Amino acid sequence: MQQTTLKDVISFSGIGVHNGKSTKITLYPSKENTGIVFEIIAHKKSIYISPSPSSVKATKLATTLAKENASVSTVEHLLSALRGLGIDNVHICVEGEEIPILDGFLQNQF
Repeated sequence: MQQTTLKDVISFSGIGVHNGKSTKITLYPSKENTGIVFEIIAHKKSIYISPSPSSVKATKLATTLAKENASVSTVEHLLSALRGLGIDNVHICVEGEEIPILDGFLQNQF
């Protein structure tokens, strides 16, 4: 089965719809069989989280992934867009606590 990733690095910033805080997101193309990996920058340290049922911390209002002292919420919109575009491998660096709403943002970016 052929796997896909992004054509280029994509970076954007915005405000979280639930927490109202600023966040910066950078998506990097990744090698085959990497999967989708979130890198959360928390407390001057990088924490890596793969989206899976065991990494889900909460689902009220948004899906929150967590590991150790790091978490990121509202991941469902980004994950849905990536899935819809057939992107299997991507490294998502998150500087903040929430993914801004991205409906339509990734069109023609891979």
